[in-house]
Amino acid sequence: MKIHRDTLRRRGGFALTLLALLALLSGGCTGGLGVEQLYSRATHAAYACKYAEALALTERCLDQQPDHVKALILHSYCRYRLLTPEQMRRDSSTVVTPVEKAVRLAPQDFMAQYFHGWMLFEAGQYGRALEPLERAYDLRSQCPDRDDAVLVMLSMCCVNQNLARGRTYLQALRRFRGLERSALVYNAIGVLNVKQQDYQGALGSFMEATRRDPNHAVVLMNLAVLYDERLQRPDESMRYYNRAIAARQAMRDSTRQDEMRRRLKQLVAAGRRPASGRR
Repeated sequence: MKIHRDTLRRRGGFALTLLALLALLSGGCTGGLGVEQLYSRATHAAYACKYAEALALTERCLDQQPDHVKALILHSYCRYRLLTPEQMRRDSSTVVTPVEKAVRLAPQDFMAQYFHGWMLFEAGQYGRALEPLERAYDLRSQCPDRDDAVLVMLSMCCVNQNLARGRTYLQALRRFRGLERSALVYNAIGVLNVKQQDYQGALGSFMEATRRDPNHAVVLMNLAVLYDERLQRPDESMRYYNRAIAARQAMRDSTRQDEMRRRLKQLVAAGRRPASGRR
């Protein structure tokens, strides 16, 4: 059982990218006039989604000034935008290495820590992402409009690593407009409860999520699995499997429908008895 990561990425993805880039655009730049011009052109190219052009400009900027923190960050970001998710997970070194250097050069810089954590997060390196993201959260007064993005990534990293402090970050997300009524926050709390074997707590969190979004396919599936595998209540699990399948069909999303249908058939064949020992 896990958080539907893609949905959380959709929540923060475009705004995260755009606002982070705007933050870079507003940042200063040190060095000679040539470096200043190159960096300025690179930020404008990146803002126009011309990432290959922006990457080439940041490389020229770094040739002149290898320790240019903002150029290192932008260089990392442009490489990230030019890779597919599969390429990023297979080898993230070209994305992570420049921003790691930026963090070494400017450990008290929010943007350096934020991008370092973000790039590790996108590479699926959740354990490594925690330290820079928590450092970015400590430095959030430098860029307060990114609090929610940092909290989302921190929460997911903690859930992935089964860390209890993830609950604190998830609870903090509820103060943001639009997230206070989000099913995703309560779904994530439920997932963390399951990982910590607090099944009644998980049930309460998932139920709270369904009150906010009764047709959320991921929450419904998590409820079905919880009833099936942990609470040993097959009637309830079948009810939620059916609801989850219906929600997927309404979205024209076939994800895990076959898996859920197979489990339903198994429950029916077993005479609706609890499935024992299933993991």
